[in-house]
Amino acid sequence: MKKVFAALVVAFFAFNAAPAVAPLDTTHPCANLIEESYWEPICDSLSKLDTTGHLYQTDAGADIIVLKCIKAAVVGVEPNAYYPWVELDCDLDSGITFTGTTAIGITYMADSAWYLILPDSTLDPNNSAPYQALMPACTTWTTKFFNVLDTSHVYTASATFSQPSWVEPSYRANLNYANVINLSFSPKDDDDRGITTTIKIKDVTLFNYKGFPLAVLSGSKATSHFQRPISFANGNTLKFAVPSNNTYKVSFYSAEGKRVAISEQCFQANGNNVINLSQYKFSPGLYVVSIANGSYKAVGKFLIK
Repeated sequence: MKKVFAALVVAFFAFNAAPAVAPLDTTHPCANLIEESYWEPICDSLSKLDTTGHLYQTDAGADIIVLKCIKAAVVGVEPNAYYPWVELDCDLDSGITFTGTTAIGITYMADSAWYLILPDSTLDPNNSAPYQALMPACTTWTTKFFNVLDTSHVYTASATFSQPSWVEPSYRANLNYANVINLSFSPKDDDDRGITTTIKIKDVTLFNYKGFPLAVLSGSKATSHFQRPISFANGNTLKFAVPSNNTYKVSFYSAEGKRVAISEQCFQANGNNVINLSQYKFSPGLYVVSIANGSYKAVGKFLIK
């Protein structure tokens, strides 16, 4: 999807007082997009995504998303300038409207500032009139909350999400939450000189969102078992034990972080549970498997030759 971003030249403020917005509502955590969403980094032909590492990684046993990228500088001058772009997109639940979501909590590290974007393509076919919120640079894991209900289509310093000052007047309109089908992350490069940057994301929790019914709720204390809990045996099978007789969600991811299969299966406590991988017809390569139920989650890696 083509995205065209213009330079942020002059910030201006509305003369009228900003309308009152709802207080930050972080009740009812409903989804962690690291676990549930399809993640995809994309860029224009001049920018580059660093593919030496994998998008889907782990940090101290926690699943994380890592994107290293080089956003190219602007090419040419107005009115014929071309503005390169880089985005990291994560899909929302299919067919579930974003309406009703009150807040987003993100735990991340970034060596430079990024934007969190709520794309609404009906504002502009090229989506170059985004509602975006600033994610400051931070060198340690930091959790920041964004008030989804705090928006302004006139650029202000107080709104969590707002349209930047460079958005053309004809594209300034209120955000339609029903049109938001994904979240997007983009490097902050307001002067368009180009930037090399890395972002790591450990948790993206939506509050009061109606989708992802199988999501592991944020705030639950995970009893994680990462000391080789899942073994890859001859015959293309995975062997493991679980703490209780129950139904577990089994998710498979490619090395790039794309979820390639998901199912629910019943496993027995302290038993020699087995998953036969031949049924999935995986191509050769490295994969990650997650087996989760409530506060329990085990993660393992295996190689299909």
